[in-house]
Amino acid sequence: MSVLLNTGGGSFAPPRSFAAGNSPLSVALGDLDGDGDLDLATANNYSDDVSVLSNSGSGSFAPARNFVAGDRPTTVALGDVDGDGDLDLVTASGQRVLVLLNTGNGTLANTRFFRNGDSPSSAVLGDVDGDGDLDIATANSGSVYQVTGSVTVLLNTGGGNFAPARNFVAGFRPYSVALGDLDGDGDFDLATANGQSNDVSVLSNTGGGSFAAARSFAAGGETVALGDFDGDGDLDLTTANSASSNVTVLQNTGGGNFVRFRSFAVGFNPKSVALGDVDGDGDLDIATANGGSFPDYPGSVTVLLNTGSGNFAPARNFAAGFRPYSVASGDLDGDGDLDLATANRESDDASVLLNTGGGSFAPAQAFKVGDDPQSVALGDLDGDGDLDLVTANGASDDVSVLSNSGGGSFAPAQSFAVGDSPESVALGDLDGDGDLDLATATARPNNVTVLQNTGGGSFGPPQSFFAGGSPISVALGDLDGDGDLDIAAVSGNYSYGSVYVLLNTGGGSFAPAQAFKVGGPPFSVALADLDGDLDNDLTTAIYSAATVTVLRNITPSSPSQPARPSPTP
Repeated sequence: MSVLLNTGGGSFAPPRSFAAGNSPLSVALGDLDGDGDLDLATANNYSDDVSVLSNSGSGSFAPARNFVAGDRPTTVALGDVDGDGDLDLVTASGQRVLVLLNTGNGTLANTRFFRNGDSPSSAVLGDVDGDGDLDIATANSGSVYQVTGSVTVLLNTGGGNFAPARNFVAGFRPYSVALGDLDGDGDFDLATANGQSNDVSVLSNTGGGSFAAARSFAAGGETVALGDFDGDGDLDLTTANSASSNVTVLQNTGGGNFVRFRSFAVGFNPKSVALGDVDGDGDLDIATANGGSFPDYPGSVTVLLNTGSGNFAPARNFAAGFRPYSVASGDLDGDGDLDLATANRESDDASVLLNTGGGSFAPAQAFKVGDDPQSVALGDLDGDGDLDLVTANGASDDVSVLSNSGGGSFAPAQSFAVGDSPESVALGDLDGDGDLDLATATARPNNVTVLQNTGGGSFGPPQSFFAGGSPISVALGDLDGDGDLDIAAVSGNYSYGSVYVLLNTGGGSFAPAQAFKVGGPPFSVALADLDGDLDNDLTTAIYSAATVTVLRNITPSSPSQPARPSPTP
């Protein structure tokens, strides 16, 4: 796991490395131990666990604590899924979602398993059904033999439990999932990036954890992210396109409709995209993790600075670890600007690049995590007020949690097992207890795994929820308007090609996944209100078809909906 501390102006100090589990695939940040700073969590694909690294201050982290998380966990997310006030951890493994509940001080216990789609690779947390707690969404990539992917949503039923998975068809092999209000109706929609069909799928939230049929938008992407790039007040889409080494921006024209704006060159083989105002000028910039290709194209991070109206300056490239696969942005050293963190698959670490101002970054610092980290997320897992780092580690089957020790340093990774081959991680309060839990897309058991935060950066035992075939991306958001976070996951399995929605039934539990077809195996999923009807729609990127699919949420609005937690990346 590598941490690069922001030195101001978009520059970063050299990377600091912290050990996590074996082959971390995904990372997330959150205050897991309740001390006010951000800890790290990773999903470790080869060691079958998740790691939690408690922040010891100044950007350093205590040695990793590892928690069993099923076979080959692929993703990790943090959120309070059981409503006890601390962050739990969600990961995904195979065809299950695992929820590890935080028992306090960052210790994870009481792992719960929930059936999920096939091969979840990404997980996010968000209040999908509007009931006030965090639900889980996973992107399920499936297998190469399947013609459709899916998103799985597990609705929180309280106390860290989830209703049976709801699966929704997305594009072909969705690898990433995100939540956000894409149609402006006040609830969370889903978006996935579909690696095989080369598009993005958007699923509009129709209320109650249900989603309209996916709409696809050509983008060529594996990863999708949502943000207002042109400053017109609605959410636009961007995808990272590995085949063409660029990102594509699709502008929202209203009502959840999109037009392709233009593409911008980045580094070689971009695998992940993150958004944030890295140069402090008030608009959203883009950062990508570029996997490269050994030996001619080393891995890197690209920063595209927004010049206004959705246009971007030429790419700035920064060295990271070997084969960076996922990128996240957040203020890791507490100086008020956005730093960058990547999960590096070949070097089994996370890189932290500290912002030095003006869109520049200091050299990357590396922090050891699990084996083959494929996803990274940031959040305050230990409750100490700073951002921690989590990776999902595909080869060690766990998540690594690295607690922020201040100044952009991190304590050694703690590993938490989440199941087989976690590929994506998301953070959110899934159980309604006020802290961030983790959700991962675990590809091989076809699950989303939830780890509930037990406090202090620790997590309860993983809970797995079926989320379609090989879920590879997960996102969290309130999809049914009940105020808690639901789960959306996409399946890259060709026989699925769906988005799966798991509605939160409270306390970190989820209803069975509902499947929504998206026309091809999607690679990633995102949630946002795309059509302005105040609920969350779904978006997926379908790699093989070079399209984006949007599923509009058609759940009837509740007359009086409680406030919902925000989704985590």
